[in-house]
Amino acid sequence: MITATATRTVSTLGNAIEASYTIKDSSKIFSILRSNIYSDKMLAVIREYSTNGWDGHILAGTPDRPLKVTLPTTLAPVFKVRDFGVGLSEESVLNIYTTYGESTKESSNDFNGTFGLGSKSAFAYGNSFDIISFFEGTKTMYTAYLDESNIGKIRKVYSEPTTEHNGVEINVAVKNADIRQFNETARKFYQHFVPCPVFINADDTFNLFMEEAHNPQVIARGTDWFSYIPNTHDAVDNIIVMGNVAYTINLDAIPNKSDKFVLLRRGYYSRNQPAYKIEAPIGALSITASRESLEYDARTIAWINAKVDSMIIEMAQSIQGDVDKVKDSAWNTGVIVNAFGGGYNSSTYFVLDAVKFDGKIKLHYSNHSILYSTTALRLAQNEIGYTEMASYGTYFSTSRLKSYKVTTLYPSKKFIFVANVAGKVKEKDVNSHIRGVHASVGADREIIRVNLPTEESLDKFKKHIMFLGAEIVNIEKYPSLRYSSGRVSVPSQRGKDMGKAKVFEYQNTDHKTKSENWEISDKDVNTDGGVYIRITNYDSAVYPGGVRAVQQRIKQLSHLLGQDEPTIYGVRDSVKEVGSGWVEASDYITQKTREYIDNENLSEKLAKFYGNKLDTNKWEMVNLILRCKTSGKTSRYNYATGKYDVQSEFLTVIANSEVNTRSKYLIEQIISETDNILTSDESLYFSNVVTSSMLGITPVNTVNTMVDELSDINPLITEMSGILFAESDHDRVIKMVTKLESGR
Repeated sequence: MITATATRTVSTLGNAIEASYTIKDSSKIFSILRSNIYSDKMLAVIREYSTNGWDGHILAGTPDRPLKVTLPTTLAPVFKVRDFGVGLSEESVLNIYTTYGESTKESSNDFNGTFGLGSKSAFAYGNSFDIISFFEGTKTMYTAYLDESNIGKIRKVYSEPTTEHNGVEINVAVKNADIRQFNETARKFYQHFVPCPVFINADDTFNLFMEEAHNPQVIARGTDWFSYIPNTHDAVDNIIVMGNVAYTINLDAIPNKSDKFVLLRRGYYSRNQPAYKIEAPIGALSITASRESLEYDARTIAWINAKVDSMIIEMAQSIQGDVDKVKDSAWNTGVIVNAFGGGYNSSTYFVLDAVKFDGKIKLHYSNHSILYSTTALRLAQNEIGYTEMASYGTYFSTSRLKSYKVTTLYPSKKFIFVANVAGKVKEKDVNSHIRGVHASVGADREIIRVNLPTEESLDKFKKHIMFLGAEIVNIEKYPSLRYSSGRVSVPSQRGKDMGKAKVFEYQNTDHKTKSENWEISDKDVNTDGGVYIRITNYDSAVYPGGVRAVQQRIKQLSHLLGQDEPTIYGVRDSVKEVGSGWVEASDYITQKTREYIDNENLSEKLAKFYGNKLDTNKWEMVNLILRCKTSGKTSRYNYATGKYDVQSEFLTVIANSEVNTRSKYLIEQIISETDNILTSDESLYFSNVVTSSMLGITPVNTVNTMVDELSDINPLITEMSGILFAESDHDRVIKMVTKLESGR
């Protein structure tokens, strides 16, 4: 490897006295060169002789031929590296292994060697080692050792004819106490060594690790780099591999680095996230004399900067290409984006934010990932007509399956939707069929049940942009399986008493066994009263999400009313009639909600709320306009200027401009008619708990005509809505808007 050396010109004045530097105690200096420069002695032995062997293969024109590495054992405590290169003549052996600073590779970047130190690295670990050279039909063994002077000598032991292939073998004796650590060090080093050596004395665990390490699950690939799912056996760093040596990227050693370097930041919470392996040409980076780490000089930092820039560009181009292929499916787009590493704390946000999404899909892009919000799922439910979407998670080792309402959703390959079309299976058998699906698809899949009224609604679900491409199966296609724990249960006295009772009081204790959430009530089903739910097997078969979902709705209502929550009672479904003092939970919610609406005079506001915000067919553009008030600006610290650079979206620029354009007026009116119509508590309640049809309210839309006018006078609004503009460009944007409006 060619070492970067600065050319130095020295000017002198007059006849000043000069003296050259020299070395007095050569044994001390030799000790420093062969041992003290290495912090990890075992790794030095493994690294230096393995890379020397690979250099031999390059010289022989066979870089793809693997080395033969013998690992030390208790019976044979010797580490060996055998290459099949060109071998060494006796003159070369005596010269290379006895001269510090002597290297045959310092004039070419085809080879690793440069400092002339690696061939003596065995002295960093022990006092002697053997060199066996196979050269032109002769096998010669030499022993290098430290003599009385502590400088070292090399002695020829024997020479004999051989038919073995040319090459060199290095033998280093290993202390018995170090065998385990030596092999562990070898395992970590060789996971990035290509081609992977042939190992002698390696056990099955070692070989399996090597097989997995050299065949990683690649997530993304570019020019001389790829990201992969790490083998969780070790803590994994992002690395640069140069000359078959892996160097951990030390971001702390790079001064004044830009935000883009978050791409390479790893920590405790990123252990299972994709890691990056970058290949650098030999000589491209500066390294320390020990070759244990990179030298972070200007040359190395410039190379890493350029590589990170090119990686971000290539990743964005790759993701963009994949996204463009599935632009008709928000689900498939989400699978691509979220698998790439999306999320609020994602280290890939530079890449993902550079990707351009189709207009309808862009609405689901939030915090560097594709997320279906509660509002988006509600709109999809209205468009498709499904009655419930509930997840079972992955926990099936319980006698009573528990589902919960899906309120938000990140598209992912782990999800499988089970379509439960009305009439296909009996209600009481649904969970048994869900167990059948779980047994068929595997424990790592998360099952989401979708209740649909008709086959037509199922067809709409499959074709909807939010679910097109998702794995959807029919519940009736799978067998009905019952839970079996393998244990024999003995009924307790409590169980016997619970079996006889008719009225129960809900405790909300979050027990996995549903009966544990109830206590027997002394209320009389005929003469007493309260808020009740019909229950079968200690849960409601009528309400999506069961009793717990009803309790949460009543809790939200009580918070809105500023009242204490009423006690919820469960009445067995077998009880045919209840007294007049009992109020069914849904009737209670509707009655109390209507009283609140009347007291607060909310009828007109709710008509607008449902018409403009939840049920409008212009909701995509309305949501983009509402971003003007919340997330229409971004700011990032500029290390070059020491200031924050603020950028605003197209609509935000218009809304905040001092120029009173027609577009600004329409944006303000749409926000006024849509946002803050209700308080935050009211908005949360009326969005998630009750619908306009439940309350008998007819939605009134007042914004569609304004959205249409805004799109008409500004035809570029959809295409430009997500583009960010620096403050210096705001005047230019407003001039363009004014010109477009005047042309209409």
